[in-house]
Amino acid sequence: DGTGDYLNVGSSSDYTFGTGDYTIEMFVYHTSISGQQTYFSDVFGNSAGVYFYKDSNHKLGLYYSGQIATGNTNIVSNKWTHIAISRTGGTSRLFQDGILVGSGSDTTDLTATRYYIADSASSSGEMFGFISNVRVIKGTALYTSNFTPPTSPLTNVTNTKLLCCQSNTS
Repeated sequence: DGTGDYLNVGSSSDYTFGTGDYTIEMFVYHTSISGQQTYFSDVFGNSAGVYFYKDSNHKLGLYYSGQIATGNTNIVSNKWTHIAISRTGGTSRLFQDGILVGSGSDTTDLTATRYYIADSASSSGEMFGFISNVRVIKGTALYTSNFTPPTSPLTNVTNTKLLCCQSNTS
C-alpha cells in the first residue's frame, strides 16, 4: 500500500559502485502512479548513492546529488513493466520494457553502502504496488542499447557479482 513497506537490503562495502559499471533491473507493477515512487534507493539525503525512481510526471528517473537522467515514456498502472539502469563508459541509461528512454553523463563516485527497495526508509516516495526479480550487478553494464526484456526470472550473470535480491519480492 506504499506505507512503511520496503526492503532493507543491508549494508556492505560490496554496494559501493565507485565510478564503475553497474546494472540495476526489476519488474514493477504500480497499483497507483500518483506522486514520486521509489524503486531502489540509498539512505535518503546521501549524495553518493543511487536513487532510482518514478517521478511525479510518471517518468523513470536516476538521481544522485543531482538529476542524472529522466525517462521520456510514461510508467502506467496495472501492468508489469521491466525497468533498468545500466552505467558504462561515463553514461547511465534508463530502460523501460527494453527501450532506451533516457540517458545522462555519469562519472559519479558512488560510495553508499546501504540500499533499500520500494523506499529509502525515510518516506522519499514509497512504492504503491509490487516489485519482483530485483537484480543488482556490480562491474557490468548489461544493457547499452534497446533489448528484448527477460521473460523468465532473473538469474546470476557469468563473470559478474550479483549483489542482491535474485528471488521475487513484493
